[in-house]
Amino acid sequence: DVCSSDLVEVKKQNLPSTDLARWGKQEVLATNFVIPRIQKQEFQSEKVKMQKAKFGEFRDSMTDQVYGDLEHPFNIIPICIEDKWAVYKLVKVRGKLEAEFEKMMPVTADNQNLPFETETHKNARILDVYCLIPDELEISAKPLPKILSFRGGSGGKAGKKLFTQMYVVNESKGLPPCATIIEVSGKSKTGPNDSTYVELDVKPARLATKQEADVAFEWFKAIT
Repeated sequence: DVCSSDLVEVKKQNLPSTDLARWGKQEVLATNFVIPRIQKQEFQSEKVKMQKAKFGEFRDSMTDQVYGDLEHPFNIIPICIEDKWAVYKLVKVRGKLEAEFEKMMPVTADNQNLPFETETHKNARILDVYCLIPDELEISAKPLPKILSFRGGSGGKAGKKLFTQMYVVNESKGLPPCATIIEVSGKSKTGPNDSTYVELDVKPARLATKQEADVAFEWFKAIT
C-alpha cells in the first residue's frame, strides 16, 4: 500500500551513501589497522588444547578461517618480508633458567650474525611474510593482508626459500616479489624429546595475475 511504500522510501533516504567517492579517500597505513596472522596449529596451541582446532591446521587469527592443513596446502601472494630478531632475556625462576621476552628488533648487516644463545639471552630469527590469499580476491576487491611467520630451524629454511624466490629468482627475471604465487604446506615431524611439531615448506605454484599483482602492490605501499 501507499503507506508501506512511503515508509520504505524514508528508510532508503536514511541509509548512508554507498557512493564511496562522496566519503573521500582515507589514507590507509599499516599502523592504523590490525593485520591478522595465519597461525599453524600445534599441540600446545590454545585452540587445539580446547578442541576448537586440529593439529596442523592453518587458521586466520581474526576470523578463524581455515586455509589449509597437513593434507591440503594453500596458496599465498607474497607482498613483502620483515626480517627480525625476537630477543629473550634468560632469567632464573625457582632455580631454573627461563626465557623472558625482551624486545623485537630488525635484522641489519651489523646484527645478522647474532648468536642464537648467550649466557644472558636467547635470540630467535623470524621472517614475517605479508601476503594475500588468492581465493579472497574472488569475493573482495581488496582483502586484508595476512602475516605468515617463519621461525628458525625448519621454518627458517622454508622462509629462506621464500625470500630467495621473491628477491633473487623473481628479480633475475625482471619480476616483482609478488609475481610468483607460493604454495605453503605443512608436515608432521618429531623433534627432541619425542615432541611433535608442524614443519613448514614452500614452493612456487604459478605466476600471479595482473589483478593479484596490482592488489599486492597497493598493500605494499600501505605496509611499507
